Amino acid sequence: MRSARRRAIRIVLALVAVALPTATALPALAHATLVGTTPAHGVTVETAPESIELRFDGSVDLVEDAFVLRSSGALVDGEVTLEGTTVRFTPATTIPNGTAVLDWRVVSDDGHPIGGKLVFHVREVTVADPVDDVVEPSAGPAVGLLNAIAHLGILLGAGLAFFRVMIHDRGPETPRLMALSRALLTVGVFGALASLFLQGVEIARRVDLGSLPTGSLPMLLLLIAGAALAGLAPGRVPVVVGVAVAVSSLAFVGHTRSFEPTWMVAGADVVHLLAGTLWTGGLAGLALVARSRRPEAADQARRFGRYAIWCLVAVFGSGLAMTWRIHGSLPAAIDTTHGRLILAKVVLVVLAAAIAIVNRRAASPGGGEKAGRLRSTVPAEAALVALVLVVSGFLVDQDPSSGSVMEPSMAAETIQASFGPYTLAVRFEPGTPGVNTVKLTVLDGDGRPAELWSAPIVLVSDDGDGRASYETEPSAEGFETTVEIPDTARWSAEVRARIGSFEEGVQAITYGPGDAVIPGSGLAGIGVVMPEPPGGATSAVVYATIVPSFDGTLVAGESPVCEEVSLHESVINPDGTATMMHRDEIPFTAGEPLTFSSGGLHVMCEGVDAGLGAGDRFPLVLMTDDGNPHWFGVEVVPFSAVLE
Repeated sequence: MRSARRRAIRIVLALVAVALPTATALPALAHATLVGTTPAHGVTVETAPESIELRFDGSVDLVEDAFVLRSSGALVDGEVTLEGTTVRFTPATTIPNGTAVLDWRVVSDDGHPIGGKLVFHVREVTVADPVDDVVEPSAGPAVGLLNAIAHLGILLGAGLAFFRVMIHDRGPETPRLMALSRALLTVGVFGALASLFLQGVEIARRVDLGSLPTGSLPMLLLLIAGAALAGLAPGRVPVVVGVAVAVSSLAFVGHTRSFEPTWMVAGADVVHLLAGTLWTGGLAGLALVARSRRPEAADQARRFGRYAIWCLVAVFGSGLAMTWRIHGSLPAAIDTTHGRLILAKVVLVVLAAAIAIVNRRAASPGGGEKAGRLRSTVPAEAALVALVLVVSGFLVDQDPSSGSVMEPSMAAETIQASFGPYTLAVRFEPGTPGVNTVKLTVLDGDGRPAELWSAPIVLVSDDGDGRASYETEPSAEGFETTVEIPDTARWSAEVRARIGSFEEGVQAITYGPGDAVIPGSGLAGIGVVMPEPPGGATSAVVYATIVPSFDGTLVAGESPVCEEVSLHESVINPDGTATMMHRDEIPFTAGEPLTFSSGGLHVMCEGVDAGLGAGDRFPLVLMTDDGNPHWFGVEVVPFSAVLE
């Protein structure tokens, strides 16, 4: 038994040795993403740009006739050039005034198309909402379905070929095994061809070899050669080599080639594919034998089981290695569609492994009557593993980051800060890098919308020299516009508006790592709320996080809905009791948040207006030692909201 087991291990290692150099010889292919444009998406510019730039974080290839610029409905011809990771569209004529939409499409280095629409306005907005979605083109589920068919056909057909020459006893099922293996390999090859050419149509809107994704030609050559050997060669060695070459060719395309180190990720991919091939083919072959020759099936199941355990270990180990390298951690993987498909694979593999244990016991020499179960349990295990192959096919074309949920930054919170004599409230939705809707509200000292002389302008800047200006339009809440938040650790948003004949309100808010928020002037308020006072209550507490732009001291407060506003702090005594202490002064340091919450510092509103209820808003003024007032809008919320 030991010699047979060692032989099985040597066979598996030989397959890996044949296949591994084939896939790891290719360089890693990055999946590029758009990181910035000039002009920025949604911006209004005073002068028509001489060229339009799209900047990517990785290499891309141009697609013929894939850039179309329309301005106020008219086509604008131009030339497209590629410099490093920057694509430049240079119009042949001056872009006319009005709304312009650039429909663009390129191919990422890993062979997958990237595209979208860039919208900007020259001097004026002529189309209110042309299109705000920036998405990657997709052929929908068709590519995933074809990949699933290709994987099922190639891996199952190659696995049956391996089973026929290495495990089967040359019994009466041989012709059927050969015919089924060839048919499945043929279906797999044509499925792969159809998938690649469909992606080519998606990329270049045409059907030819030049439109195929990167790595397609070597993959197809190896796939066809390997499938021919596996299905037609008479001897063991050519069949085994054909199986290895055909299966490893699948690692030439897909998002796993977007990750480094290549030897690890591509190598794990090849091991994963080969282990799945041997496991699936062995089970399918056993199922055929079990239907016609039950005793012989048990003998062959024992031979198969000698190396099936190593296939199972290889599937788990290589799958974990790829998941860790691609996603970094299991929680990160679960946040994406790619990761959830991997989780589905894990569940199916675990179920198949449980049935495999039953089959192994039934096939043992002392299995007795249990051997009869192989006729039903082996096909069940084979069906589960076949489902694993189908899921793997869908994984090939699934972007690992697709469906991921980016956690909103502090930009998604409403930030309040001084704006001349008024209070400015700023909020970005969804508050993540990329296209966002920014909503502005400017309130006067009574908490009512201020009357401005002009609509605000929003300027968004990154860590470098990047700076984009956006005009706002009136909205139900105040003003809003569409902006592009840069994908940098630190960036800032500056708001400007005329508030009088010779006065301009200006406020700059810097967003930094760790949800840091620093105002350009005055105090910034985050989450300024007051729990709804219970019936009969004469006092309430205002909670907030205050971030100052200067060193100073809070000395007092006032509000039209409170008879008195005072500063307090809850102090925990040595005996465990809490004492509320009045504070005449609360010092603060520039850039360091000052938190007012239960059990610590808080603003007490005494003699509160009994008519206040959840949903109401009122103004609050905090005075600093320099004699300046700082206005904030306070939202009344249910008490349960504060507990959450």
